[in-house]
Amino acid sequence: MNGFGIYFKKFDLKKAEKFILDVISRIKEPDITSDLAEIERSASDPTTRFALINARLGQGKFRADLEDIWENSCAVLEIQTRELLRASHIKPWRNSDNNERLDKHNGLLLSAHLDALFDKGLISFDENETILIAEGDKEFKKSTITLNIKDLKLRKKPNEETCKYLAWHRENVFKKQLDLKPN
Repeated sequence: MNGFGIYFKKFDLKKAEKFILDVISRIKEPDITSDLAEIERSASDPTTRFALINARLGQGKFRADLEDIWENSCAVLEIQTRELLRASHIKPWRNSDNNERLDKHNGLLLSAHLDALFDKGLISFDENETILIAEGDKEFKKSTITLNIKDLKLRKKPNEETCKYLAWHRENVFKKQLDLKPN
């Protein structure tokens, strides 16, 4: 198995890459520019404004807190290459208040491919830290098998505050049934 949780004997890089790009292309991305403009308008305290902007850009204290909690590794896989890790909000930025945006319990340090799937609601984690995968069409199912993500778990039990955010994610972000047909 390589560092992405993918077995080489079944791994087809072109198919996996095509799958991830296809899924991401079908889901509208939030406009980070509008988020930054909103911070400029709403955060009157310069220190808070700076912290929020850095958190939104994936830098600063929020990421450092997640790196500390998850010991500089993906919360699921053993990946430690910083460039491949994302400070992922469990309750998305656009749905969070300023305190939640900076709350270290509202985050997971995830490898880039898991972050993309988590952010889009294609995966989540249950109360036993086991991965949940959205039900999708035949191609989606084949791709999740290729990515070998069906038996993944968080590497350690999250605290009570993080569990509350994960419950929110399951109820509000996770897509139990997926329609990947082109619009």
